[in-house]
Amino acid sequence: MKKLFTLLGTLALVLTLAVSAFAADLPVYRFDKDMTDWGTKDITPFSYKYIVKETGKIGDMVYAGNDNLWNQGMKMYQAGADYAYCFAGNNCLHPANNADPAVCFTAPASGKVKIMYVYYGQTTTKLEVYKNEYKAEAKLKEQTPNMQDTDFEIEIEVKKGDVILFALDCLEDIASDQTPMWIKTAEYLRVDSENNPSTGDAAICAVIVVTAAAAAVAFASKKH
Repeated sequence: MKKLFTLLGTLALVLTLAVSAFAADLPVYRFDKDMTDWGTKDITPFSYKYIVKETGKIGDMVYAGNDNLWNQGMKMYQAGADYAYCFAGNNCLHPANNADPAVCFTAPASGKVKIMYVYYGQTTTKLEVYKNEYKAEAKLKEQTPNMQDTDFEIEIEVKKGDVILFALDCLEDIASDQTPMWIKTAEYLRVDSENNPSTGDAAICAVIVVTAAAAAVAFASKKH
């Protein structure tokens, strides 16, 4: 009997450590705000895109460095000549009348992710968070800036390959719309895969196994 209790305790400890190790290994992705080398450097899973407001088309912004259309000397990504002043640079976004710039996170794995981001400035813009599409049903959040709060977070259930878009809208016009906005980190709270249970499922499995072991001990006690 004593051996059974010892085995039960050891099993519980091993499972607890396994679940803890799994949780501690969750990935954190940090957004590189330095745009100097972005023309050649892989910045996955982050990217800059633009959204055509009339059609919902989502396109990739192009790195223009200092040689850009809208602000010579400022390193930036731009949407192109058809979308005047739609650019991203120096930790800020600037919308066009017909297109919104977006800072994006593409999920490397399925699970639950917490995205920390910065957004502040004058109340001439609106930040909208979408998953994969520029549609009302795909909108996760909407907010306007204020000067008191600058740091925000959002928790999102994602599948591998999902694109989370933080899009800046100009509201009425593009006057004074250069707005500080960037992602700080994307931290997985849970990672799902076909071969490994999620953190929550692993904990449930641990409880089930320990409960089963306890039932076995109780059954053995009755026999004695």
